[in-house]
Amino acid sequence: MRVLLAVVVTGLLVLSTSAQTPKPLTDWLVCGPFPFERELPQFFADHLTEHGGEAKIQPKEGMTHNVKGLGKVSWKRYHAPDGMLDFVSVMAKQVGEERPKFWQLRYGLAYAYTEIQSDRPQRALLLLGSEDWLAVWLNGKLVHENFVYRHCVPDKDAVLVNLSKGTNRLLVKVARIAGGWGVSAKIVVPIKRKLFVKTERYDRCPPDGNMFVPEIREGETVPVWGYLTVVNMSEQTLPSVTIRVRENDWFAETSEQIGKLASGESSQLPFLIAPKRPLNSDEKPRLHLVISTIREQQEFDLPVTVRRRNEPFFTTHRSRIDGSVQPMTLLVPPNYDPKKAYPLVVALHGSKGCLIGHAFSVKPDFIIVAPHGRGQTGYRDFGEADIFEAIDEVRKRYRIDEDRIYLTGHSMGGGGTFRLAVRYPHLWAAVAPMASAGARPFEWLRNLLHIPTLFYHGSEDEVVPVQMAREAANYIRQLGYNFRYEEVEGKPHWWGVDFPEMFAFFAQHRRVKSPDRIVFWTNDPRANRAYWLEIADFDDYTKPAIVEGQVTRDTGQGTRVKLVTENVGEVKLLLSEAPEALQRLPLTVEWNECKAIVMKRTTLEVVHLKLLPPQIGVLMGEQNCQLPRYWQWQRDGFPVSVTQWSIKWARLPVCISFPKSSFRFDGFAEPKTPKRCGLVTDVFTAPFTVVYDAESEGAKWAAKQFQHWWRNHALGVCPLQAFRKDYEFHQLLQHAAENLVVFQRVSEGTRYGDIVFERGGVRVGKRRFGGKNIAVRALLPNPFNPRSYLLMNMGTTEGALRLLAKVPMDVGLPYDYLVADERFLAEGLKGALAVGRWSREWRAK
Repeated sequence: MRVLLAVVVTGLLVLSTSAQTPKPLTDWLVCGPFPFERELPQFFADHLTEHGGEAKIQPKEGMTHNVKGLGKVSWKRYHAPDGMLDFVSVMAKQVGEERPKFWQLRYGLAYAYTEIQSDRPQRALLLLGSEDWLAVWLNGKLVHENFVYRHCVPDKDAVLVNLSKGTNRLLVKVARIAGGWGVSAKIVVPIKRKLFVKTERYDRCPPDGNMFVPEIREGETVPVWGYLTVVNMSEQTLPSVTIRVRENDWFAETSEQIGKLASGESSQLPFLIAPKRPLNSDEKPRLHLVISTIREQQEFDLPVTVRRRNEPFFTTHRSRIDGSVQPMTLLVPPNYDPKKAYPLVVALHGSKGCLIGHAFSVKPDFIIVAPHGRGQTGYRDFGEADIFEAIDEVRKRYRIDEDRIYLTGHSMGGGGTFRLAVRYPHLWAAVAPMASAGARPFEWLRNLLHIPTLFYHGSEDEVVPVQMAREAANYIRQLGYNFRYEEVEGKPHWWGVDFPEMFAFFAQHRRVKSPDRIVFWTNDPRANRAYWLEIADFDDYTKPAIVEGQVTRDTGQGTRVKLVTENVGEVKLLLSEAPEALQRLPLTVEWNECKAIVMKRTTLEVVHLKLLPPQIGVLMGEQNCQLPRYWQWQRDGFPVSVTQWSIKWARLPVCISFPKSSFRFDGFAEPKTPKRCGLVTDVFTAPFTVVYDAESEGAKWAAKQFQHWWRNHALGVCPLQAFRKDYEFHQLLQHAAENLVVFQRVSEGTRYGDIVFERGGVRVGKRRFGGKNIAVRALLPNPFNPRSYLLMNMGTTEGALRLLAKVPMDVGLPYDYLVADERFLAEGLKGALAVGRWSREWRAK
């Protein structure tokens, strides 16, 4: 296949005459399908070894490969006028699945090949999109990988490559996880500008990750963020990129700037839209954007949609985690009255679904927000954080009744509804999950005691088997909670979400704020609160914890609270959220057959208790008081001793060594707390900085792959910072106020906590792993700032660092550390040498 290169004028109104337009790669050879059932080892496998392998193959039409279970598959011509290849239409018939179900496709991997002719050596920009995983080779060299579950959005991935004079061989491998299956490919060549600006939106509904221009609600003047995506096509790092909104009849002038943009790097470029006056829906405002960097300026004119008051509208919020612009949909009552508090419904989209808000109609008495949840996160970690950031954004704009916040969602959003409800039961007035398997393990569902639940499922659901929903429903029924399961006969996975009976159900319920009885189960120490009780410490941070609490009012004997717990060492009674009787002193506490009488609060709003059977400690002294705080220990309600309150510090020796020099320093870290206990992905729920060892090509590649993953998976912003010398890394550690994600090639003798790199292997605690290219990912406290994390990605060889680029952050198990070698590529998680959790002292168990 030969592709002739040309530059075409774009249809977008670009006020800069030299703007560049990508050209689709249209003529391909395709081959497949090959075995793939959503496993990384199947993707890493080279299926083309019969003809030289992925790096060397030069396919010809009719060339065949043997596929177990299918026989021979051959390379066939495929013409893609817009650069989009749809493998479902080409290959699904071969395995008898012309319209494959959402998940099921046993043969879901394919290759495509084309050749690019160049009259000279030159740089080019490849613009790619895929559904789902993607690997790309140019002239036998792997230049790009993507292990993100996503829609096929053209131009999503930007890869700066070097073309050779003559024929350049381009091979892509694409694997389907679920939904569609395909790839899109375009090229920008010759490169004439420093910046490529993505201004096209392809997806049927936002967000597609390339750009986002929010909509304005009629009559409102709320400033709102949008963004474009820019790519540095030059060979040098650009010191900054600025975007300016020029003032016109509709919008005030604003300006934003991002910092260094390395060669080949992509980033969101945020801009603020500030209406000068309330806009009407019959207006057609324009947004005039000026993007500039060193010795270059481009101008764009984009339309802005003004939505009527009775329509949903796309809008955004700015994330506290990374400053990225995150989309959401809002539906606001047409006659919204700022003097009135409104109930809020939070609606969560399904897997590969768009913002679900447009599936609802505007309600006269409810505000509805549909967050993005950072895409396909299952509403975990940073996806969960996005939900609460979206709710906070609604609070800034409108008046919300905090006792009438409801939660609903479909499919993955139904699972997210269950997940958020059981982790934060004190927040929700009622929930209505749809097309979900419920929360797993089922013990989580015990936390729904005070949350009325309406659970929808279709009897013919082809994506989430109805039996899974029935099992969850039966478990909740047996608990005797306020629960209703609606299995709708004959309905498939999707049959809508805007059910009047659901909103009527919501209208009947207000939040139970201060119940006398609480039941709470958790296997994640970060989820540690139920109403008026907060778990302040766990005995073992790797095991589930259970709390049952009951407040009773004994005539003539004051208030009594009875606690029955497992794996709980400390609790806080949050008096401002508690039943009124619990706020009175003295308070009798019975905890696992131990007893204490509380005569004084720890603070104005908290009673802090610690269990060391047969004694209960009551923390005394106000936090803002100059006097020292202390534990008063009681047995059977009588004081027996007093000990000073203190933090027990664990010594974590850390030795930093570079190949040419070594540097050692020791630091301290406090034991795990619910706010700082891991897992690895907890790093990404707060601001973080990514740094890499610039003297290691493997570390640089792994850092860039992480950056690409964060951009794609989290729609995030992730600048990279390089270090070269030992003192530079030492300074980064010492002055880091944020979490640090580190990619580093280390030398023998390097030590991080219980991880020691030795000759020919690595030791984790008492376990030793020998071999070559051993990669380690480990989460530890920063010894200079123990309340922030270090996420170390390290190895003694370049191969180990490149291996880490292929190991997902989320491996399907909760973990604080992971040790792997090449067996991971062949066996996946089964081939990992170690996957584990640290003890509460951050030690190997």
